[in-house]
Amino acid sequence: MEKFLGKYENTKNELFDEYLAYKKVWPFLKQVAKATTTYMELLEIGPEQYQSKTYVIFQSFVNLKFHMGETVESKSPMGQKLSNIYTLENGNLILKVTEPENDNLEDVYVHEMIDEDTLLLHMPAGEGLVCKRWFVKCKKK
Repeated sequence: MEKFLGKYENTKNELFDEYLAYKKVWPFLKQVAKATTTYMELLEIGPEQYQSKTYVIFQSFVNLKFHMGETVESKSPMGQKLSNIYTLENGNLILKVTEPENDNLEDVYVHEMIDEDTLLLHMPAGEGLVCKRWFVKCKKK
């Protein structure tokens, strides 16, 4: 898990519009997501306890505190109930998100370190499509 820890800035997206459509993101949130830079932080906040935050300058979209392998309940920015579980598999950080109110639809997000400063996030975009978002580790000041 240690290699994933840090603050990252989104620098490139592939099939992001398709992802937003697949997730049925509200039009205003779509505009915000596309017009602003997204940041992601993965922090260790205690022994074997972590925090994942995804946000733009003024709005936090995801803020989960978790232990590896344990389910954490949350809500999406649009208000849907979600069950989240993080695991480490084959050197990647995996997030499985289940929507209990949507026939237990499960999406799998794969966080892959492609070099020591670049995280590639694979996100399901429906119909077999995969959105890819590149995040570069922010330099410490």
